[in-house]
Amino acid sequence: MKKVVALFSILLFFLIACGKTEWESFQPFAAGINADHVGKIIEINTDNRRILIEEALPLQASEEPSLIWYTINEGTNIIDEKGELVPFDAFQEGDLVGAWHTGALLYSYPPQAVADKIMRMPLHR
Repeated sequence: MKKVVALFSILLFFLIACGKTEWESFQPFAAGINADHVGKIIEINTDNRRILIEEALPLQASEEPSLIWYTINEGTNIIDEKGELVPFDAFQEGDLVGAWHTGALLYSYPPQAVADKIMRMPLHR
């Protein structure tokens, strides 16, 4: 009987864990930081040292995802969830990040900003 209960518990855990969307599993991280933008890297431009972030905002079914380009320069701090420095080359498409900009935001489409700090959360792919 204990084996059946244990097996059922494990099965239930996997069903619940697999039922979450990518953004739902990201919510504890997103709620815990006060970034200007929080989302997923969907494109990396290594020549210009830029990342394109798709924001993790609750969208209506008819809305397009919100995108923003962040330029990484020598003044940008790139850190992981522990606060340790990370090189630009470590970015991968699919990484979840929090991004802070220097204050200036170019309202093109997609908007563009210079990053002051990027917090990378690669484990949430």
